Amino acid sequence: MGPVQPPQRKGRMPQYSKNNLVELQNKFDELECKGVFRKPEDVGISVEYINPSFLVKKASGGFRLVTAFADVGRYSKPQPSLMPDVDSTLRTIAQWKYIIKSDLTSAFYQIPLAKDSMKYCGVATPYRGVRVYTRCAMGMPGSETALEELMCRIVGDFLQKGCVAKLADDLFCGGNTPEELLYNWECVLQSLQKSGICLSPSKTVICPKSITILGWIWSQGSISASTHRVATLASCPVPDTVRGLRSFIGAYKMLSRVIPNCSNLIAPLEEKISGMKSADKIIWSDMLREHFEFAQKSLSSRKAITLPKCSDQLWIVTDGSVTKRGIGATLYINRDGKVSLAGFFSAKLRKHQVLWLPCEIEALSIAASVKHFSPFIIQSKLQANVLTDSKPCVQGFEKLCRGEFSASPRVTSFLSVVSRYQVSVNHLSGRANIPSDFASRNAPVCTEPNCQVCCFISRTEDSVVRAVSIQDVLNDEFRLPFTTRSAWINIQSECPDLRRTHAHLKQGTRPSKKLTNIKDVKRYLNVASIAKDGLLVVRRCDPLAPPNELIIVPRNVLDGLVTALHIKLDHPSKHQLNLVLKRHFYALDMPKAAEQASDSCHTCARL
Repeated sequence: MGPVQPPQRKGRMPQYSKNNLVELQNKFDELECKGVFRKPEDVGISVEYINPSFLVKKASGGFRLVTAFADVGRYSKPQPSLMPDVDSTLRTIAQWKYIIKSDLTSAFYQIPLAKDSMKYCGVATPYRGVRVYTRCAMGMPGSETALEELMCRIVGDFLQKGCVAKLADDLFCGGNTPEELLYNWECVLQSLQKSGICLSPSKTVICPKSITILGWIWSQGSISASTHRVATLASCPVPDTVRGLRSFIGAYKMLSRVIPNCSNLIAPLEEKISGMKSADKIIWSDMLREHFEFAQKSLSSRKAITLPKCSDQLWIVTDGSVTKRGIGATLYINRDGKVSLAGFFSAKLRKHQVLWLPCEIEALSIAASVKHFSPFIIQSKLQANVLTDSKPCVQGFEKLCRGEFSASPRVTSFLSVVSRYQVSVNHLSGRANIPSDFASRNAPVCTEPNCQVCCFISRTEDSVVRAVSIQDVLNDEFRLPFTTRSAWINIQSECPDLRRTHAHLKQGTRPSKKLTNIKDVKRYLNVASIAKDGLLVVRRCDPLAPPNELIIVPRNVLDGLVTALHIKLDHPSKHQLNLVLKRHFYALDMPKAAEQASDSCHTCARL
């Protein structure tokens, strides 16, 4: 639990008929016999919170008892753990030629619940009073991380060998020969038996030719898009709202790894809804409708891709286009003397990047592509090769290997990503670079604010040591320096006034009116609030503009911050400096500090 306790609530029953209430009670009794539920007095606790429970129909028939822990979850601390994701699981599974898929039986019920947590996990039965959970349950805060930790302890050695993959309560075991698969499966079963973990016989599939895993069709070492997923997109009607079209585009992007030229197909649709609200209606022109229907028809051209093994030779063919404002790459693998397609990548550049030199665009394309395919590069036993049609990038990388610097600082900074992964860069004729060339010239416009590809491109650009002008910051073309939130949290914690302000806001209190020596604290409390990450901010809402959080700057660092920004932004005027400060920071008497920094600047005085 976090610092705030959940409020006490009385128990409620779902509006069921008599028969369904009896069925609900039978489920409680069944689980109580198995030790999942206990009476509170039997475990020596007093229940402080009652969670609602109800029945859910199973696909195979019968009912399942479900408890909603939504309200308790809001007051719980997140349990830190490294959770597996779909991409890493697919990378492991796609390398096997033979596979076994299984499912844990009542996985969460096999994890004991801490006694301190039981009082928040109470339930009300229809006829036999209050019970408490003594074991974990699906949806319980922290249950997923507890199951992840349990499975890591049991099958961690097999995960390290690469013969087992897991995702939630799904378990996959694989091998490249039937004998290897049998040996791996026996070892896994022995490990599960020692720990008392059970598998579901009805959900265990052994050595299928093809099987649907995580929405993808696995077939002897390759993956392709599921027919059901493709059929849904291919047959759906034209969406009426922006929300519906965004949903279509998001589902379409999930198939980008197996659909050639995916970025080109959805780019017109993304451009149409750029800057629009989710509830806005879409006016479909004939041209836009043709793009939508063509994207649906292109789903039939999906291809199966072969994900790399650690023993495969990787070839990344990159290209960047200044005129089309895009970068792209194609990943190939060489396995047993045969070249196979392993994936696509493309991204759109920002407007100001069009003014860059072509070699700088190519270098950014190389860095972004290597970063995108880095999970495969890290696992490969062989050195990966990057092929580009840019001679200056090849020569710049050779200079970097000799300890020299390129004439362009951007090229040097971008290519440093390549050296981090020990990748070689070679020249490829533009005539032989058709797939990546097309991808770079037809990259989509991405409107997702948290897109990892776009964030990496932005961070890579920002890593270049270059001059930043005040106009660039005012036009939001560059991020203002000194705005790292984690650093400001530490700085604010060192200020007594802000520490006291934070405590008052967190506890919902205010200082006594009789105290006259804390004027700054009272001024902060009039405008300050606590952000989600714990930073003290001032929320500003300007007309026709999205809300903005201004970082509160303590008095003792204000002068240093203003002076540093004044020098960093190449000595702007007082008015320009105030505009920048008011857009990102809040401080008491900030205009005076800006005026003092400008007046005391010797460079500005000489001008």
